[in-house]
Amino acid sequence: MLCWVNSITEQAPWAEITGCSSVVNFGIGGDTSAGVLARIDDVIKAKPNVVFLMVGANDVRRDTPVAETAENIETIAKQLTGAGIKVIIHPVLPIDGAEASVADLNRDVAERLARTDIAIVALPIDATDLRDGLHLKASGYAKWRDTIDPLVRQYCRS
Repeated sequence: MLCWVNSITEQAPWAEITGCSSVVNFGIGGDTSAGVLARIDDVIKAKPNVVFLMVGANDVRRDTPVAETAENIETIAKQLTGAGIKVIIHPVLPIDGAEASVADLNRDVAERLARTDIAIVALPIDATDLRDGLHLKASGYAKWRDTIDPLVRQYCRS
């Protein structure tokens, strides 16, 4: 089973997008890293093979300190891997007007996870793939799908 945990993923039809019918989506619009951390046990109970995690955009928009957000992401990832779940971290996508904070957060998370087996897979999504400076247009979801396709094929158990 594949699992998404990200506010941007809430409305996405991941089974249709990926061709994998064994999908669970724990995305909640407006969610923060603290919110994901508070309900991580629900994700673990679902027993997915892999979790695609991109969290932190709403933290940045709410001016949560970068170190606090990065620590939450690190804790989430380690709890998932501790439960035997493969974790794929996607760095936070561009946010209009918050480019420096996003870069700082992505760098901090990468540094914290550098010596772990937690994968960080950057998505080739830029500002032209955003419909409102934060959320994705169809082109952004298509790039996301194409980037993770090898991982979907590896972990999907339809």
